[in-house]
Amino acid sequence: MLFTTLLVSMLETAIATFVASRARTARAAQLFVGLMLALILLTIIPLLRMSTTNTTVIYALTTVSRVALGSFDLLLLLVLSDLFIPQWWNNRRVVGWISLPYVLAIALIASDAIGQFGLLVNGIIVRDNDYTFQSVQPGAGLMLSLFAVSWLPHIAILVYTFLRVPANRRAIGVLLMALVFMMALGVMEAVLNISSLVGSTVRIVPLMAALGYVVVFTQLIVPLQTAFER
Repeated sequence: MLFTTLLVSMLETAIATFVASRARTARAAQLFVGLMLALILLTIIPLLRMSTTNTTVIYALTTVSRVALGSFDLLLLLVLSDLFIPQWWNNRRVVGWISLPYVLAIALIASDAIGQFGLLVNGIIVRDNDYTFQSVQPGAGLMLSLFAVSWLPHIAILVYTFLRVPANRRAIGVLLMALVFMMALGVMEAVLNISSLVGSTVRIVPLMAALGYVVVFTQLIVPLQTAFER
């Protein structure tokens, strides 16, 4: 699993570097690079957490992981909207209002963990040989419910575009299946108490493959002539 995690993080870095070097001026490409950076953090942090028993370090890494997950959620929505519903970006206020709940949630998660206010979490506990946040109810449960709902706009955009734009159906279908698969595995991870390293790697691989497919085999992020030049 160590080798797999390192390989996945290397591939993610390669994809991000490829996009940054070929289409650095395009808004979708810039957002995509940020998306991949968040994905890289989500890949390597479970590995770093397993390499130490220092609860202070684990607490900090878990905080970064939660913020990275929220950022990934928001950045993926922005990438999808820029690619498939560009009219949102004609008025930045629309994008701002859509992004606001995500930004507020990320800020609340970060401030609660850093300030140790006890609204969502209260320190680190050991559960099934894995370190995790000690949840504080009802705040943590409410935030988890909001997080689940936060993925509905992504799915709605993909389904809407799949039905309305036949030319992009293959890429959209790949992204949609990867996203649904990731969400389903997240539920299974919680129910079956799968270790954070195994669970995160298994969830990330299909999504990374889908994003890699979109970059290499479509013109959505990088123009085809640019992607294969040199």
